[in-house]
Amino acid sequence: MRPEIHYPADQQKLQQLLPLIETVFYLHESGPQYTNELNQISQFLGRIIGKVDVLGAFASISASEFAKRLAIDWRAIPEDLTDSELLELLDAIYEVRGDQVTLKYWISFLAVNTGDDRISDLIFWPNEYFGAEYDGRELTSAEMLEVARRRRKEENC
Repeated sequence: MRPEIHYPADQQKLQQLLPLIETVFYLHESGPQYTNELNQISQFLGRIIGKVDVLGAFASISASEFAKRLAIDWRAIPEDLTDSELLELLDAIYEVRGDQVTLKYWISFLAVNTGDDRISDLIFWPNEYFGAEYDGRELTSAEMLEVARRRRKEENC
């Protein structure tokens, strides 16, 4: 797997963000204001990170996962993955070889490269993906890739 796929977060950015995010999570839990810290994070990232972002992350992921999510450039997803890379990603996701943030990032790679924005349903909830047509069997990675590509072709017709 390409390094930028396997380790999606900018490690230097992550090292600088993590102490700030840990402080924000601590302050959020204990009650004091953390506006200054959010301003520092926003200035560092070049985009606004607000209290609503912290509220959404605090209850669902750790400070390190939130920092990792912020350190990823979600707009820089390569659109040229090979079939073998897509299959490797499908295997890695299915076998949960990454944390929650990495898995979400990998799923976005698959969505971009297959054109199927419901690929996560295909992987985790095939009965939702197929509906009444689902036969209950577990698909291989190659079959999932074929289904996702076939869906894109059908939608483009």
